[in-house]
Amino acid sequence: MKKQTSPLKCWVCYIMIVFSVLSVASCSSSQSSNRMEHSKANETGNVQLPAYSSKSFYATYYNTQGGKNTATTASENLDQTASAFYDKHGNSMLQLDKEGFLVLVENGVIYTRFEKSLLEDTSVTEFYCYNFDSGEADLIGSLDDVYFIASYEAINVDKIVYLRVETGSVYDESSQSVVCVLDTAKKELKTINLGKNLSPFNSMACFNDKLYVCTIPVDDVTVLWEYDMDGSNPSKIKEYHFDNEMQKGQYIRSIASDSDHLYVLRGEMGGDKPAKLFVDTYDKEIKSISVLDITDEIYSVTDEADLMSVRYDELRQPVYSFDVINGMLYYENRSVTRALLLIEEDGAKARSVPADKTNICSRTYRAHYAETNESRICYYNSGDKDILFYDPRDDAVQKYQLKIHDKLISPCQIHYNSNGKMLIVEARDDIGNTTGMKIYYVDFSDLKKGF
Repeated sequence: MKKQTSPLKCWVCYIMIVFSVLSVASCSSSQSSNRMEHSKANETGNVQLPAYSSKSFYATYYNTQGGKNTATTASENLDQTASAFYDKHGNSMLQLDKEGFLVLVENGVIYTRFEKSLLEDTSVTEFYCYNFDSGEADLIGSLDDVYFIASYEAINVDKIVYLRVETGSVYDESSQSVVCVLDTAKKELKTINLGKNLSPFNSMACFNDKLYVCTIPVDDVTVLWEYDMDGSNPSKIKEYHFDNEMQKGQYIRSIASDSDHLYVLRGEMGGDKPAKLFVDTYDKEIKSISVLDITDEIYSVTDEADLMSVRYDELRQPVYSFDVINGMLYYENRSVTRALLLIEEDGAKARSVPADKTNICSRTYRAHYAETNESRICYYNSGDKDILFYDPRDDAVQKYQLKIHDKLISPCQIHYNSNGKMLIVEARDDIGNTTGMKIYYVDFSDLKKGF
């Protein structure tokens, strides 16, 4: 029997190879010094990556060498400007130099500024909130020795943004996992300590006025924690055990929530048996309501249908996006598999929405929505011009496009919020390799209905 890589260990492989793909990501931000690099990679190495990664900005990495945070220069062909924001008319609004754009908030963005000390082996990451209406940027707070920011799963609740952050060094077993609590109204930063030597693939959700965090350590035990929203009163809710040597046990891939339920995406392996995926649903008392086996549905949509070992390996991949909205389940792993499922009312069965209806494929990426009241899903396919919305309430797909100066923009990242504001990052192929990242700050009403 071919020995498989532990699902709890493959994050180590990811960190080892992430820097090797930085120079080829088509939608990447670089700076000549103190650069921030972002990437999305295949953890096991046996599934070919898409032609280019359009999610490259969603996680922020600071390169480390020999246990020390240092500057990295992966893409020397880019200029000093990492991010340039424009309005719907193409007029410049904001230029970021040594900064990285992270999260869309009510009327602005949260970004970071990274500074490396030349005299000490330390670095400081400052978090700012820029308001597009006032044109002012406020410092919220700072954190030392940051090397990873999971901006792809940031949560915004009542003007407080929750971000998972890794500090220390990727090579150091004493690296610390924290949740940054960024209060944009009070301009304060607090941290919730999660533990040491954890996986960057921890997951987070807000539910019933509580913060839930799934922590994945290297000792093969996945823990689901509950906190008050300020980080106090931690409580261990669930534990899942996995035996690396026997390749047997359970683990959490991701968690999600809506107004009534908490959802746990649980993986299970049994030695030489193929991996399986389940969605466990809990009520507000964290009592189990249903267990949904989605193995066959996820298995059936993978692009590697002729390679059984690869297809089942897809079920073990770390997950980039998982959510349940109005009876719809969206799944996107860090390799090539994406799925849109409709769950029956009893929660016992799910069916795939046909791909010829949704246009979902291995090039599909979900837009980021940081709030907790989403009613539909927005996504796009890398290399295409269309911005797609699927609403499970009427089982319909709406297609839109953004046109600037009579040119259709091909997105490589999208953020949007309940105020109707959107940030659309233009794909690198459209703007060439000699400029930084071009981001358009527009209203949803500025989009044109596509056909």
